[in-house]
Amino acid sequence: MTENTIRIEDLELKFYTYEGVVQALDKVNLELKKGEILGLVGETGCGKSVTSLSILNLVPTPGRIEGGHIVFYGGEKPVDLLQQKESFLRGVRGKDIAMIFQEPRAYLNPVYTVKDQIGEVLMLHRKQEIAQMALAEVEAKIENKTKTKKTKPGFLLNYERKTLQKMLKNPNALSPKMISRVPLLNRYKRRMKNALREEVVRILRDMELPDPERVVDMYPHELSGGMAQRVVIALALSCNPMMLIADEPTTNLDVTIQFQILNLIRKLQQKYGSAILYITHDLGVVAELCDRVAVMYAGVVSEVAEVEELFKNPLHPYTQALLESIPRPGKEFKSIEGTVPSLITPPSGCRFHDRCSYAMDICVTTKPPYVEAKKEHFVSCHLYPGGSK
Repeated sequence: MTENTIRIEDLELKFYTYEGVVQALDKVNLELKKGEILGLVGETGCGKSVTSLSILNLVPTPGRIEGGHIVFYGGEKPVDLLQQKESFLRGVRGKDIAMIFQEPRAYLNPVYTVKDQIGEVLMLHRKQEIAQMALAEVEAKIENKTKTKKTKPGFLLNYERKTLQKMLKNPNALSPKMISRVPLLNRYKRRMKNALREEVVRILRDMELPDPERVVDMYPHELSGGMAQRVVIALALSCNPMMLIADEPTTNLDVTIQFQILNLIRKLQQKYGSAILYITHDLGVVAELCDRVAVMYAGVVSEVAEVEELFKNPLHPYTQALLESIPRPGKEFKSIEGTVPSLITPPSGCRFHDRCSYAMDICVTTKPPYVEAKKEHFVSCHLYPGGSK
């Protein structure tokens, strides 16, 4: 049985713009194992965010996935997400694969409360569970009435129970939708709303938000930056997804709130067991949070290894330069020479060769193979042409 949650094979992505064709991803290969946190690092514009958007097939319109496979191991059989219809993908997004975006306020609708926005996700993917909670409330009322008053439950309570039982069998049944328009018979909707509110409050409490009963009725403009980020995390984790994509979730937060959010993500990962793809610029965060790390440069995965192995023994010249560019006491600070190339006209061969101090003639003409240089340590560099034997 495979240990992977998702496997990306030879992913190619291009953006067709007026200035030219942006070769954003060039045969990207990545694996995310079950229950692990994989850090994805690199300079701005190297392709981290578009890699994550490709997984959910949410690449913006000028972009086009030209080749490759994204195999998801979420069901009985692995499926290639790039070959699936939109209707299938809508069932995967939010339920099996969820995403925390960079700007929480940009992804929260300003005219809806926290309850409405998290509730919409719950009603889309967990409607039967909410109906079960509402049915439990009705059953408790019926039992209480039978015991205390020793009378049979009234017509309306029985009708509520039958309606909710129908919803349990078929969440999209037509009869409850028709009944919901009749004022006298749509009391089951109130039960659903009560159950929905309770579940949203429980999720917000898991996010360690103070006073979740008050926060549930707040609008996005009433939330602080840290609270908004926790609400977005609640949206992502509301359906206990198998995979969570966190795209720089602490970028605009102060250091104290960043620390709280990172601790929260670690706790929730341990609680729900989700595999996490964590996108960041901060190698310090990667060292603290992640199990493995993948380094990207100009649309190519340069190196993948366990965190401790990569920090102790970086193989790719770009990874070495990246680690040397971090200010550390007792060590000389070195910036990476040159600039990130334009992906409209990327360098031939190895895309890092014009900034690399180890560049050879072959680096200019031939793209290096992606090989396993050591056990579980992969690199794309001509210094390691054959990999481990």
